Amino acid sequence: MIKTQNLNKKYGSLEAVKGLNLEIREGTSFGLVGPNGAGKTTTIRMLAGLLPPTDGTIEINEIDLTRSPRRIYPKIGYMPDEFGLYKDLKVWEYLDYFGRCYRLGAADRKSRTDDLLHMVRLSHKMQDYVSSLSRGMRQRLLVAKTLIHDPDILLLDEPTSGLDPRSRIELLEILKELSTTGRTMVVASNILYDLSSFCNSLGIIDNGALVESGTLSELSEKYKKERKVYIHVVDGLERIEEILGQDKNIVAISIEGKHVRLRYDGTAADLAELNAKINAVGIRITGVCEEKETLEDIFLKITERE
Repeated sequence: MIKTQNLNKKYGSLEAVKGLNLEIREGTSFGLVGPNGAGKTTTIRMLAGLLPPTDGTIEINEIDLTRSPRRIYPKIGYMPDEFGLYKDLKVWEYLDYFGRCYRLGAADRKSRTDDLLHMVRLSHKMQDYVSSLSRGMRQRLLVAKTLIHDPDILLLDEPTSGLDPRSRIELLEILKELSTTGRTMVVASNILYDLSSFCNSLGIIDNGALVESGTLSELSEKYKKERKVYIHVVDGLERIEEILGQDKNIVAISIEGKHVRLRYDGTAADLAELNAKINAVGIRITGVCEEKETLEDIFLKITERE
């Protein structure tokens, strides 16, 4: 759905984005991660067609954005990292205004406004002025504005930045919901925990350059040093240490009550064989479960290597 080749952006002598090559599949929720000043906002603005690249190409749905930007605008919903709000409008008027910008008819504008305000939990604020909304409510209204024309691609720049805990949780629930709709989402953030709740792919950018990218499962497998394994023993705890001690793939064992945790350096096939050995000697367990790596785990391993 989105492809960039050797994408560069310079501001004088400052190279904000350097040779960026991205491939984002349709329906993917892609997290663009990096510290402040890494080039995330510049990248998002170039993908939105708001900032021309110095060099390189951007293709969205096989359309060259640098040559035919107007063909792509109706397919893109862009949410900036700063408020783009007209505070002297009422909430419904704000959405109606952007619906008119996308040439939606009156009936469609009314229907979309009602549906989106319900989705972002702002129906009760429909007649209030935008200036009266809290920061969290304004961010949710911006999400609704981004969706008013029902775009296929969402470009969200730091959507949860600066929100209090409750507002962040409310907005994350909405983003999780959007990630199940089949849209392609690109979300720039430096808050890994937020992205882990709805993103299935990741790109790490630093000093304008892409350090690594791929699906979470691909990156997890690529940078996995060892597996974290959990076993709950129903019966036969006194014998399990003997069996585990015979497995050369086990790096460390920790036993608390009937809970056994392993750091395991073998493959999935090795783990299946260990499970079979435990069952063969009559030790009853609920199963051998591999703990899923978090986005933070993957990020730390990649940046540690770099």
